[in-house]
Amino acid sequence: MAVINEIKKKLSGREIGFTAEGVVRHFSILVPFVLKDGEYYLLFEERSKNISQSSDICFPGGRVEINESYEYAAIRETHEELLIDMEDVEILGPLDLYIAHDNIIVHPFLGILHNYEETFFEDEVANIHYVSLTELLNHEPDVYGGKLTLQLDENFPYSRIAGGRNYAWREGSRKILFYNFDDLTIWGMTAMILRNALNLIKSI
Repeated sequence: MAVINEIKKKLSGREIGFTAEGVVRHFSILVPFVLKDGEYYLLFEERSKNISQSSDICFPGGRVEINESYEYAAIRETHEELLIDMEDVEILGPLDLYIAHDNIIVHPFLGILHNYEETFFEDEVANIHYVSLTELLNHEPDVYGGKLTLQLDENFPYSRIAGGRNYAWREGSRKILFYNFDDLTIWGMTAMILRNALNLIKSI
């Protein structure tokens, strides 16, 4: 009974983690409104050629640091990438989490930029783009399907599992979205988070 009591004590108030292979990494991003000429736009970044996934269109954001809240991380990353004062980044609220297949969890927030002067950190951002909220709300993405398959090591011990090489592994599936606006293509994770934000706005 003493062992059970110790287990119960250990579990009490414990922060729940994740059962996953490898480290779960947390990222925060901001889906930022900008008011221009009396109309609201969403701001998108074009990633610099100096960083991974160069030239992709994305929202400001990055990895959450130790002892940093998800909301603060979204504000800090926006400040660093767009060179805007942190006090001018207003968080309106959280969006739904995005969970990627490679142990990445993204915490998106809807926000608004005040006094933004179209600056950006050129080492990470090649350019910025605006799409009006009106246009976004009247635009549906193209949707494509895909499968995630498991590729096992050559020395995988098939003899130790029922069915051996014929074991019925579950395949993952994924929908890949594309928003196309003239020369601007928004796809992948950014498109998924964008759709989530737009669906929330439409429900108001």
